[in-house]
Amino acid sequence: MSRFILLCQHALMIATMVIASVQAHAAVGDGYWHTDGNKILDANNNEVRIAGLNWFGFETNVYCLHGLWQRDYHALLDQIKSLNYNTLRIPFCNQLFDPGSSPNAGQIGPNSDLAGLTGFQIMDKIIAYAGSIGLKVILDRHRPGSEGQSSLWYTDKNSNDSKASDPGYGYQCSEQRWIDDWKMLARHYLGNRTIIGADLHNEPHSKATWGNGVIGTDWRLAAERAGNAILAVNPNWLIMVEGIENYNGDSYWWGGNLKGAGAHPVRLNIANRLVYSVHEYPASVSNQPWFSAPNYPDNMSGVFESHWGYLRTGNIAPVWIGEFGTKMITTSDKQWLDAIIAYMGTTTAQGHHGVSWTFWCWNENSVDTGGILLADWTNINTAKNAKLDPIKAPFANPIATVATPTFNPLGGSITAAQSVTLSDSTVGAQIRFTTDGSTPNASSPLYTTPIAVTATTTIKALANKAGMTDSSIATSTYTITFVQTASTPTFNPAGGSFTTAPIVTLSDSTAGAQIRYTTDGSIPNAGSTLYSDPISMTTTTTIKAIAFKSGMNNSGIASATYTITFVSTVSTPSFSPLGGSFTTAQSVTLSDATAGAQIRYTSDGSTPNASSTLYTAPIAISATTTIKAIAIKAGMNNSTVASAIFTIAPDTSGGGSGNQDHGGSGSGCGLGGGVAALILTLALSLRLRLRSLI
Repeated sequence: MSRFILLCQHALMIATMVIASVQAHAAVGDGYWHTDGNKILDANNNEVRIAGLNWFGFETNVYCLHGLWQRDYHALLDQIKSLNYNTLRIPFCNQLFDPGSSPNAGQIGPNSDLAGLTGFQIMDKIIAYAGSIGLKVILDRHRPGSEGQSSLWYTDKNSNDSKASDPGYGYQCSEQRWIDDWKMLARHYLGNRTIIGADLHNEPHSKATWGNGVIGTDWRLAAERAGNAILAVNPNWLIMVEGIENYNGDSYWWGGNLKGAGAHPVRLNIANRLVYSVHEYPASVSNQPWFSAPNYPDNMSGVFESHWGYLRTGNIAPVWIGEFGTKMITTSDKQWLDAIIAYMGTTTAQGHHGVSWTFWCWNENSVDTGGILLADWTNINTAKNAKLDPIKAPFANPIATVATPTFNPLGGSITAAQSVTLSDSTVGAQIRFTTDGSTPNASSPLYTTPIAVTATTTIKALANKAGMTDSSIATSTYTITFVQTASTPTFNPAGGSFTTAPIVTLSDSTAGAQIRYTTDGSIPNAGSTLYSDPISMTTTTTIKAIAFKSGMNNSGIASATYTITFVSTVSTPSFSPLGGSFTTAQSVTLSDATAGAQIRYTSDGSTPNASSTLYTAPIAISATTTIKAIAIKAGMNNSTVASAIFTIAPDTSGGGSGNQDHGGSGSGCGLGGGVAALILTLALSLRLRLRSLI
């Protein structure tokens, strides 16, 4: 019995050592993150501190990170990593996802692998490489459109709550579009462990309220609607909720006032996913009352605590300072920076339990604060960077991770089959994929050529390379709704060269389709002439036609050119004599008024053509005959067909009265006139012969 106990104790000790060894080797920051009270924890329950930078550009009208015109993005991200930052906050606008939101060639500079990509596809590339070198990413919905910031999470010209004076008001973005785009991103990056969270909306202010229950202004309720919609798609993300500007008469930084969160907390359907966020700036950005207090800067810890710090010190929820920054020029700004760093706590003193943060910003071109980078986008502001060193919290260098595969085109709703290309920015990585919704692994099909998608399909892809950690799983769903296309119209006759004016009929094999057409060479559309009757033309004309039917794609455009060259026509042949009834044989002459014309004819009733008998001499007719004739001459249209019927009927009637005396003896007085004529003819002939002999 004692031996058994000793064996059990030994086994338990070994298991404990193995677990401890695994935990010791698990890199801080691995996997998806979650919360516990005021802590942020990684997938292995290690406490983590977000300590990173904002890098902006996707929210602007260049639709890519600023600075790419100057340097390779791999080098810029490597530099961030080398300076011991662990996270990127990437601002974007909803307009980024619209067709046409792409940078021009000058914006991507030396980054040849980004050429021809949309802004969204470039964001995929940035995130993929960031993850491969161990950086985490927070997505920040910074603006509705690229024009500017909006006070509320939506812009609506028909709403009294949405301010028409907002710079971002010009781009219309409903609450539903805002939520739908977040759901799309959650689905698009599902399985990608690089992205840890969603900063729902940047700096709610002005009419934004907290906890008053007004649907159009209560930011806390809107954050719940969006946060829960995201978690229903991707339950692994942290949901970052910024504060507002005004609460119960207290005015603070845009997005920085969380005084209402204690009494009215954000409620999410999945526990341990909520992180509150605030923005803090010095007097050089906007001179607030607390900067003029007699006890400044000693008063700042109390200012921080009352507006948001109490959530953390009360173990209610983590707080992340999503933006803070300064040019470090004035004494007041320097004092403010020292005060906020002291309040956050150094990593040396607090480890990863210090307040999380992302500094504004990496870019050199921030008007308000400048950046870590200098104007050459290469060298850094060493004094500013050094100020942040005590609160940085680099993760232990893990084994390098393969970049997450990317898709081209991106998933979405499409009406035709697609050819999907997979790629990976890690040189030498293999991509394995599935199309049945299952999770890919090392045994899944190896990607070698584009994937043909002909039905609704979810592609999942994993990249691996020897000596590196497998990539996150990339997922893209292609929802195909095939829409029938109307048949292309047809022409009768077909286009070509004509010597007479053609009459053209248009038709379409799609029942119920309308045909619209043009005759001036322009492209037809729904406003073009509606076809109803055959089209006549007397000059060379190009007809273009398109078919429309409700519920179907428009047809292709049909085009036909009718080249008309008018040619003279040979005169119709004439007959001499004209057709009619005759008692004797006839000699019929054919003639034509067109000099040099040949006449071809038939005498059997058939229609003459170029192979019929050539007329050269009068035609002898001794029986009833129909002659048809056509005249032909090179370079002219053939004549019409002339026709004449010659009816031959000999006269068989007698020369006398033909009376007979039926009552007499039958004497010669009753001889027929024909016999008498014959006798007379013979007598005359005899007389002539006798005269010739005398």
